[in-house]
Amino acid sequence: MVTFWFPIQQTRKEMTKRLTVAAIAIGLAAISLAAFDGVTFKRTPKVGDVHKYKQVGKFDVGGQEFDFEAVSTEKCVKVETGGNYTLEETQGDVKLNGQEAPEGTGGGSTTTIFTPKGEVVEIKGDKVEANSYRFANLALFIMPDKELKAGDTWSYDIKEDKKLGAATAKATYTYVGEDKVGATDCYKIKCAVKETASDGASSDGTVWLSKADSTLVKASAKWVNAPVPGAPTTISGDITITLVS
Repeated sequence: MVTFWFPIQQTRKEMTKRLTVAAIAIGLAAISLAAFDGVTFKRTPKVGDVHKYKQVGKFDVGGQEFDFEAVSTEKCVKVETGGNYTLEETQGDVKLNGQEAPEGTGGGSTTTIFTPKGEVVEIKGDKVEANSYRFANLALFIMPDKELKAGDTWSYDIKEDKKLGAATAKATYTYVGEDKVGATDCYKIKCAVKETASDGASSDGTVWLSKADSTLVKASAKWVNAPVPGAPTTISGDITITLVS
């Protein structure tokens, strides 16, 4: 899971004076990144695995446009006997419209537990709130339970959980085929998550997984009405996350 933080202002006038940060637990590791083993996906995280990602986004927040940049580090800190695994994400180097976020507002950490299938079990962190689970589900990646070939699809029903704040949604996936990101051989998968409410949030994007070891090499997504934790309103826009080390 890649932790994502986005500084947000309430008005344009305030933009020239101060920035207010809303924490976003995007849960790209809710993308439960699976290894592709010929015809099936398999997730095999190992304790101590560390990956660093560059985040670049352009968002509309209440009619205001913001360019966002950050670097996130993901570390696997626990793998249980039953297959559940825990990812710890930290984030820093936050910039908004090319300017560094004010001290004490950018960055942060989140710890998330996933099932081997990719479902979010628990999200922990100082800024976890009602929208955290709902937002994390927008990036949910559920392993298929069948062998795949290019063009095959699968889906998953996300259930409402009033206690956690999760909303009813439908996730659909399509295995596109082999691709390259730079010099890295990858498997390419289209991902879409749509809440069932008429004004619900949605995410439509693509992930590229390393053929060698299942590492997330790149992910891109378009958000519509994303319920960002801590934000005064929903967020729409585009985000790209790229592995840097």
